[in-house]
Amino acid sequence: MSRFCGTLASILVALSCQSAYAEVSGNDDRNPELDLLQQVQPRYASGLSQRRPLQERELEEWGGRISAPPRQKFTGFEPRIGLGFEYTDNLSFSNTEQEDDVIALLSPGFNYVANSPQWRVGLDYGFEAAAYRDNTELDRLLDAQTVSLSATYNASPLFGITVSELFQQTHDPTAEALVTAASPATRFTTNILSTLATLRPNRTSDVNLGVSHQLLLTSDDDGADAQAYAFDAQARWLLGRAARLTARYNAQYLRFDLPPATLSSAAANARDDHGIIQGLRVGYQRALARNLAADIELGFLEPGPFADEDWQGRAQLRAATTNQLATLDASRDTTVVAGIGAPLLRNRLAFDVENRPFAGLRVGGTIALTRFKTLDREPQEFDTIDIGVAVRYALGSNIWLEGLLNRRQQEVSGDTTHANSLTFSIVKGL
Repeated sequence: MSRFCGTLASILVALSCQSAYAEVSGNDDRNPELDLLQQVQPRYASGLSQRRPLQERELEEWGGRISAPPRQKFTGFEPRIGLGFEYTDNLSFSNTEQEDDVIALLSPGFNYVANSPQWRVGLDYGFEAAAYRDNTELDRLLDAQTVSLSATYNASPLFGITVSELFQQTHDPTAEALVTAASPATRFTTNILSTLATLRPNRTSDVNLGVSHQLLLTSDDDGADAQAYAFDAQARWLLGRAARLTARYNAQYLRFDLPPATLSSAAANARDDHGIIQGLRVGYQRALARNLAADIELGFLEPGPFADEDWQGRAQLRAATTNQLATLDASRDTTVVAGIGAPLLRNRLAFDVENRPFAGLRVGGTIALTRFKTLDREPQEFDTIDIGVAVRYALGSNIWLEGLLNRRQQEVSGDTTHANSLTFSIVKGL
């Protein structure tokens, strides 16, 4: 996947497979107290997690975004070019054969946006050309390809619809969150097609209905491909000027293409290769003060044939000043990653902070503790710690420098694997 912020516009159309909510167009500007409620994770949190799979990114508002068009302020065609260098001390994320390397990265791409009073169309494409200092057999011209397309039509102030398509392919051996839980793969492919309809019956409420199809493929013969068909419904009501009540229902049909080695072993008796997961959540968000907001959600989770009934939820606290933004987030939900032939129950605790000392400079940091558990009759647990620091400086309106320092540590069945990486890049709009 791309390591440059130049592809963040395309990432914004991604979704977590367990939820699908967005506004086709915002309408809360009339309430200053709700500004903080509209904050998502700090922008640097996305860049800090370039080693995490697409569906793991915490960019979504209130826990999930199905298909929001890129929020560029410009229209027309804008090409870009990026150049970077990355050092990693564990290239294949292995606990037995650790190998460091330096990677030179060239990251071209372009973005196109067209606007009208009722329409908005966005197209973003980018890829990486990677050259390795030692492992030259991994050199690739077209790596981390990402294509995102979104179209929004607002038929009236009361109704809008968005259709989006996201395709991503990468050869990055550490692109997945649980690479130690399945045999290493050489290619990961993600494709997400989604549609969202938004109804706004009045100024204090809206209803979002979404459907999506997600395809996760791996080149590993011993890894499981996955498909997810999802339906999501959300209703929101403003309560006064500083609070919001939310109700959400999500259902998804999951199918896993288990490899022959799994199907012919006793492990097949502990796994269902398809089933429906559904859940209901009720949430309450409130701006406690102009600079402080809280969000809490609770609900039930019905994992179908994969596991017994469970619960899901989220609690988030956000504080902001003119130059700082801090977020503390705890969540419990389900997700799917490539290579694992079962859905995952995810418990996550994360703290993100961003500081803007002066114009053009942003400094951010994140720490996230995540426990994954497979939802099958013989559950496995995987513990992951992600720590990251990012510095980004704008040299002008269309050129910026970025430095990223990441550390990932993962424990699986008592074995601990860790990797550190340091990336410097420069991106310029042409």
